Amino acid sequence: MAGPLNAGTFGPQLVFFKAPPPRQANLSPYSGFQFFGEVNIDTGGSLTVDLRDINGVSVFSKTLQPRGH
Repeated sequence: MAGPLNAGTFGPQLVFFKAPPPRQANLSPYSGFQFFGEVNIDTGGSLTVDLRDINGVSVFSKTLQPRGH
């Protein structure tokens, strides 16, 4: 799960998965498994969420439209 918007009341579902190989833990962030989220809302009300890697490259993106649009 990523960030504070991950409340279970929204009906969680798996839409993206990236994890280290089995039996590998405590890896450096430079191993490619460090992520942060970015949320943008455009003037029309669309909300775009990007999950970015340590270099700021988007590894997953999802855009949600406001109801009625």
